[in-house]
Amino acid sequence: MNSYNRTWAAALAVAVVTGCASVGGASTFREDVGTATEPDATTVMERVAGQFHYQVNRREEPPNFWIETHWQVRPPFEDERELGVIHAETRLTLRGRQRVDTLLGSHFAMSLLVENRTRTADDPAWVETRNTLMFEAYAKSIADRLEQELRTIGVRRFH
Repeated sequence: MNSYNRTWAAALAVAVVTGCASVGGASTFREDVGTATEPDATTVMERVAGQFHYQVNRREEPPNFWIETHWQVRPPFEDERELGVIHAETRLTLRGRQRVDTLLGSHFAMSLLVENRTRTADDPAWVETRNTLMFEAYAKSIADRLEQELRTIGVRRFH
């Protein structure tokens, strides 16, 4: 495939991915990852974020529960480089929506947002509209890991 066709194929892939797989904007991957208490979600988020080399930046306590990491510089994925991307950053945000408040504690429906922003040599400004198939796969791997960790916590009893 020549470079002209490869560029058009990559652009089409970006259009399909950002139109179909992302929710909340073309630069944001979103996936529901399970339910948890606030302490369990915090512990799991800190552990999984660390496994992917992110550091927690800030958090909000319930009822508007969320945990957000710093933007993490990463190498551009191959399909991003084909689009001219020379710098890339990603940030994670875990959000909890309260589902039920019981004697065992409050439980939250957890959603992971993975934000992506990139720069090209032609434009030094960060652009938040360039999700590619490789970025979506990377974001999905983080969501899958969080979901797995939240699932294996089990039921907690509070005394």
